[in-house]
Amino acid sequence: MSTQIAEPHPVVEVASVPELSVVHAEILSPSFPAHELMTLERLQDEVEHGDTSVRVVRDDEGNLAGAAIATWYLEARVLLIDYLALRPGQRGAGLGGALLSSSIEAWAEEHDPCIVIAEVEHPDHHDAHPQHGDPEARLRFYARQGARLLPLPYFTPGVGDGKPRTGGMMLAVLHAHPSLLGDDANEIDSEPIATVLHLQAGEEDTHDAARTELIAAAAANPTLPLLRADRPGDVPIGIPD
Repeated sequence: MSTQIAEPHPVVEVASVPELSVVHAEILSPSFPAHELMTLERLQDEVEHGDTSVRVVRDDEGNLAGAAIATWYLEARVLLIDYLALRPGQRGAGLGGALLSSSIEAWAEEHDPCIVIAEVEHPDHHDAHPQHGDPEARLRFYARQGARLLPLPYFTPGVGDGKPRTGGMMLAVLHAHPSLLGDDANEIDSEPIATVLHLQAGEEDTHDAARTELIAAAAANPTLPLLRADRPGDVPIGIPD
C-alpha cells in the first residue's frame, strides 16, 4: 500500500522590515505603472506608523514570490487591498490564490473587518500590458476567489509626490459579514463603503466633483448591488480628470 505525499502549502507571512525594499523593487515595481506605485519611503512609513500591512508568499526555495498590501480603515471597519502582485515568472503556479486567501484569513482574524475589498482595473478601460498584466485575466482570478463587483465609478487617489489619480478602476468585494448582505447575498449595506471612500478622500473641503460624485453614488441608497465578476460592463467607468 502506497501513501501519497501531500504537496507543501506555500508559506504566507508578514513581510519583515528589511524585506519591504525587495517587495517594492522586485515585485511591485515590475507589476504596476510608476504613477500607480507609492514610493518605498512611503510604504515603509505607512507600515511603521499607519494601518498598512504587507504579507508575502514564498516559493519552494523560500524566496519572496509575491506580496499583498492592504490598508485598515478602523472607522469604517473596512480592509482595502491596495496591491496584489507576484514576481515576474511566478504567475500561473497557484501562488496568487494562496497569497490572497491566506492574507484575507489573517487580516480577518487580526481586524475582524465587516468588508474586505480590492481595487481592480476595469477591462473596458485598461488594455493588457506585457509587463503589468491583463485586466481580463486579473478579473477572472478575482472571480475564482468569489469576488463581486460594486457598481461605482471608482478611481484610485494619487499615491503622493504629485502622482495622478487612476481612473477606470473597480471595487471588488472579497469578504463581507453576513449581517451586511441581503437575503439572497446579491446586495450589501452601502454605509461602510461610503464611509471608507470618504476616509480615503481626506478632508471634505478638498473633494472635487469626481470625488463628491463617487461618494454620493455609494451613499445614495441603503444597499448596493453585488455584481457578478464576469459582468464588468455593468460597472460605470470613473475617470476623475
